[in-house]
Amino acid sequence: MKKIFAILSVALVVYGGATMRAQAADAASAEKTQEMDDAAMMAAPGVVTPESLAATMRYTRDAAASLQGVNNQLSASPEVEARVRARYRAELPAQYPDIEDVLDLSLDQVNKLFDLLTEQNANARRDATAGASARVREDRLRAEDAQLSGLLGTRFPRWQEYRKALPSRLQVRDLGAALIAYDLDLSDAKSEALMAALIAVQAQVGQSGGPYTEEGQRILLDAASGQLSAEQLDVYKKVLERQAGRARALAPAKK
Repeated sequence: MKKIFAILSVALVVYGGATMRAQAADAASAEKTQEMDDAAMMAAPGVVTPESLAATMRYTRDAAASLQGVNNQLSASPEVEARVRARYRAELPAQYPDIEDVLDLSLDQVNKLFDLLTEQNANARRDATAGASARVREDRLRAEDAQLSGLLGTRFPRWQEYRKALPSRLQVRDLGAALIAYDLDLSDAKSEALMAALIAVQAQVGQSGGPYTEEGQRILLDAASGQLSAEQLDVYKKVLERQAGRARALAPAKK
């Protein structure tokens, strides 16, 4: 934690030093710009002028640049990176349920797969921080598939199918947990049948805008109706609505 605060302090000092050097290089221009900004920002409340708008944009731009610089410094911190990797690795078993059974993997093989996924995630985050080009990202994705194919061997096609069906698998898992709470347990046979039904409409749900849209939910409920009782279907509807609400809450605000 001390090191993170130290990085923040250094980042702020560097940013402040860079500002002072820029002002020294062109003191007259900087002073004039500052005077214009101060005057513009002191305009009457509710009055938007070209000068006040330009000043606001400059302040916003400079603040964003400063914050991005600090964020990049924090991302490069070994302590922060280690914590992010550890948290991501710890969440993988929940994100990939039943993978050992579906792919017929030993515990050691599952651990190696999760370690590789953690490393690939770290590489993806570094690319995002560096603003990597689309070409670089595409090359990385191809390299990731090659790594997974080398690790899984003949199981790689099954991994691809597993990943494709993962949204439906997670839906059935969440529904199963909810049904237990309502004392409406779903049998293994019904779970498999429900998963197959949801996988069959997965592409259709994607075309409708995703499982959190009204149309996407309608498609999922229609597909599940043949496998669930009326009471179970009502619980599934509540699960979908709760997931949609959570997704909306986490979605970035539209500009």
